[in-house]
Amino acid sequence: MHISTQSRTTLEHPASSLSAAEDGRIIVLSRQGEGTFLSPGLTTVSRFSIPNLPSEAALSLDGLELAVTAADGISFYSTSTFERTAYLNEAFQSCLYGSPDLFWTCSRFTPQTAVLEAWNRGSKTRIARLKIGDPFGDSHFLVWPHPVAKSVVVWAAGGQDGQFLFWASLDGDTIRLVRFEDLDFCTPPAFSPGGSEFLVTREGQLLRYAFPDGPRLGEMNELVEDQQIGDYVSYLDDRHALVGSMEGRLFLLDVDDMDILDEVALDGPDLTFFRRIPGNRFLSVHRDRSATHDHLMVWTAAVSAR
Repeated sequence: MHISTQSRTTLEHPASSLSAAEDGRIIVLSRQGEGTFLSPGLTTVSRFSIPNLPSEAALSLDGLELAVTAADGISFYSTSTFERTAYLNEAFQSCLYGSPDLFWTCSRFTPQTAVLEAWNRGSKTRIARLKIGDPFGDSHFLVWPHPVAKSVVVWAAGGQDGQFLFWASLDGDTIRLVRFEDLDFCTPPAFSPGGSEFLVTREGQLLRYAFPDGPRLGEMNELVEDQQIGDYVSYLDDRHALVGSMEGRLFLLDVDDMDILDEVALDGPDLTFFRRIPGNRFLSVHRDRSATHDHLMVWTAAVSAR
């Protein structure tokens, strides 16, 4: 396994929400609204502050617009000035740029109902709207990237009661929603490069499924001794994936056999989070034991020829 570190930086605030544009520009936000805007090479372009405490953030695919959800709605900011350019006033919980001209949101309607909406990005006008029955009541609804055009994953998180996955797609002015029935406790999915399968973690298990309806293709119940399967997983290629442990280590997985091939050594403090970002790169967050600083790394990974 070969890791090539492209850049690293030490943040002046915790990294609670991260989003990357297609050209590699990155936004990092803390729960207190402190933000850092980074170039593809992790050079700090600007530091900024959001007036309301953000819950989620999304960066447009071209990197020109930032959307931030907070208790009073979604605020849109220009990344050249970080001045607010638009505003949507509802009890939004999450948002996502699905394509250059499509923006998705999920909001709370009642304790038993959430609303998924698709918007025109430029005009901020609603294209379609769909109510979703909350399987647990007062769940947090997260919209998550999906490999199919004009589609998103909806992850309903009810804490200890469970978590459900839904596949949503925009068909004209109608949103179509299908629940993935095989899981009632799980993390958001990681899709293979071609989108034909996905991995999720569930209460210490790693599960592999064919997309969209299954079947289950494999499972793994442990990494290595003293290392529990964590919440973060990402495909490296069609045959390999990276899996994080609860203890802050990273491992290379043979997807077909669902076996660990090797440990992946990253040069930095304990790993708290990682994600694949555009450009076949990975973004990881590391926290030193004093928890005074978060460290951000961008790197590439390749499986060594055997």
